[in-house]
Amino acid sequence: MLQGLKIENFALIRSLKTEFGSGLNIITGETGAGKSILLGALGLLLGDRADSSVMLDKERKCIAEGHFYPVPEAVKHLLEGTEVWTEAGEALRIRREIAPGGKSRALINETVVTLSLLKEVGYALCEIHGQQDTRLINDAQIQLEFLDTYAGTGPELQTWSEVFSKWKSDVQKLRTLQETQSEWLRQQEYVQFQYSELSAAQVQAGEDERIDQELMRLESAEQIQETLMQSLNGLYEQDGSVYNQIAALRKGLSRYGNIDARLEAEAMRLDQANELIREVFHQLQSIQEDGGSDGARLQTLQERQNMYQKLKLKYQVRTSAELLEVQSELETQIQAGDQCAEGIQKLQKEIRESEVQLEKIGKKLDDKRRKQVDAFCKGIQQILQQVGMEQAECFGALEIPESEVGVLEIQGKKVQPLRKGLNTFQLLIRTNKGTPAGPLQSIASGGELSRIMLAIKSILAQKAGTPVMIFDEIDTGISGETAMKVGRVMRQLGGHTQVLSITHLPQIAAMGHSHYVLFKITEGDTTSSDIRKVEGDERLQVLAHMIGGEQAGKAALESAREFILMGNKTER
Repeated sequence: MLQGLKIENFALIRSLKTEFGSGLNIITGETGAGKSILLGALGLLLGDRADSSVMLDKERKCIAEGHFYPVPEAVKHLLEGTEVWTEAGEALRIRREIAPGGKSRALINETVVTLSLLKEVGYALCEIHGQQDTRLINDAQIQLEFLDTYAGTGPELQTWSEVFSKWKSDVQKLRTLQETQSEWLRQQEYVQFQYSELSAAQVQAGEDERIDQELMRLESAEQIQETLMQSLNGLYEQDGSVYNQIAALRKGLSRYGNIDARLEAEAMRLDQANELIREVFHQLQSIQEDGGSDGARLQTLQERQNMYQKLKLKYQVRTSAELLEVQSELETQIQAGDQCAEGIQKLQKEIRESEVQLEKIGKKLDDKRRKQVDAFCKGIQQILQQVGMEQAECFGALEIPESEVGVLEIQGKKVQPLRKGLNTFQLLIRTNKGTPAGPLQSIASGGELSRIMLAIKSILAQKAGTPVMIFDEIDTGISGETAMKVGRVMRQLGGHTQVLSITHLPQIAAMGHSHYVLFKITEGDTTSSDIRKVEGDERLQVLAHMIGGEQAGKAALESAREFILMGNKTER
């Protein structure tokens, strides 16, 4: 249970510290005293999103801290394998902090934990039922969750969720793959033709550029030969060639080399120049011998060049390397198309296997639910009769709906797997004898919905063993004797689990094992909220004010005293 609660710098709460007892803990207070703020701080403690706007003083840290004891086995299981240290006989200390900069952190037993772990622990420790939650009871999925909690289908639902998620994912993958295959079949012939065309062309990277260069040479062969002839004659073969002129110059310098060593050195450099000229001559001579116009080669290259130009134009590219990229992409498409069939067969096999599992698990879920649905509805009905709905009758419509697109066949009909199994479920109620039973949203009033929710929470608390239950004005829409009956049920619920209930009705407040009052304090220009436990005469006065207002007289005091006596008799 929640033993202690400390809140600092949260909305109107400057600093609040209190302890709660076992059983039914009542929390009352004037409008605006901070009841919703208290719930907000509890929500933050149990994993709600942190918001720096709740900080009363933006320069100070906001803190919500709770001590829970004893520690439920479910929580111990969640903390196994984490760094959170727990010791037998010690309370579980949960703290949530929001720093002035807006950054928040969560701690369990002084160890920082992730928000997701905190939420899991919070869910195992405490259930908060706000006023808006009553409207959720009309949702068929919520009703099914209530039945599952009562029937204890947790293990089966976990297995179902894993198989269902894989099945749904595989079905989506199969649909995508089939669309890919369909698209491939539409364009397969054209893609195959394009790929064959490029493959037959035997495209080589850079070949187009080499062809262009060779064609330019072949087309200019005569001009090149003429230029080579002139170069050969001018370099070496003619009498007045460059070679002969340099040789004559070298001979003249050598004549005086023995007189001036520098002239001999330069003469040797002219020898080197002539050696280079001879090399160039021989190289050009070799080129001349290899050159000339080759008509067959010219035609082959022109045909190859035309082929490249047509392919580039067709495939909207500029180089042979880009043509090879197109060929590679086409090959990838062909391979993907070929693999589609294999992938489809594999997925279809896995989907069939999943559907076999879903059918098996779904039948187990259906069987487990059917065995408990009557007891679940009867338990709700019994509590409703205790809270002023004496003629109420509750029924459960648990079905396996037929579907035209169903992939399973159960009891001779097509069935489609759903998120929580094969079933749909709806609570039906008859509030007065002789009237037809119908869905809650069309039969029950606001006050009746509150009592139905209380009845459900009561039987689930006994089944699931929720350590702490918090109700925010579950008494909405009721008064008088009905409120007294609701209070008795809540007190009885406190015998199974710790209950914290915010209420504005004195009949319910009088049923509490403990009573706390939220109040406002004004100091100068600032207002803050605080809480205190009221007992004895002070509690009597608080109840009297709830009955008769600030000027409550003897009659209100007597009524308050009578309410408390009724509360004390409830457990006898």
